[in-house]
Amino acid sequence: NQLIPTLLLLSLGTPPLYAHRMNIFTYTEGNEIHVESYFNRGSNCMGCLVEVTDSAGQVVASGTTTEEGKWSFVPPKEEGLTVSVTASEGHRAEYTLTEADYPQSMNLSPLSEETSKVADSSVVRTLAESKTPNVTVTDQEELEAIVDRVVEKRLAPIREELRRMQVDEPGFQEIVGGIGYLFGLCGVAMYFMARSKKSN
Repeated sequence: NQLIPTLLLLSLGTPPLYAHRMNIFTYTEGNEIHVESYFNRGSNCMGCLVEVTDSAGQVVASGTTTEEGKWSFVPPKEEGLTVSVTASEGHRAEYTLTEADYPQSMNLSPLSEETSKVADSSVVRTLAESKTPNVTVTDQEELEAIVDRVVEKRLAPIREELRRMQVDEPGFQEIVGGIGYLFGLCGVAMYFMARSKKSN
């Protein structure tokens, strides 16, 4: 008779399955990619292993998250990098970087040979026509670099907040899993009730 209340207390004291879901997201600042990971309830993934693997599965960078669940690295110039975070009890999350996730200073899509020739000829013509070509080009490049850094710095917290909003709520699978877990507990309780009646 005390079995059912005990099972009910256990079910109430057990967090839903989606409470342990790990979330991972990245954002760019300067020439670094910042990685943050946390559990669905908001607790940070502290001291977790972070690995960056290439398309062949080789580890190209690794580290450990801080108390805030953060880690950063300078990415190599190659596509298909995957960032994974592994915590205790088998919890793991991963994210494959897209071209938009890389620093703007890294151009993963090189110009074609024909386009490069056109660009080079345009630069030569511009330099020939300019009275102070070196100063103008240098100032333009420095200005673009400064603008890129400022924009990335301003967008980083916005991207972080948007990704948190996207992953904080439990998904359909997590909700169904939690309901199934409760039904499983009820089934166990009914099984032991039936056995108890037969023994009596």
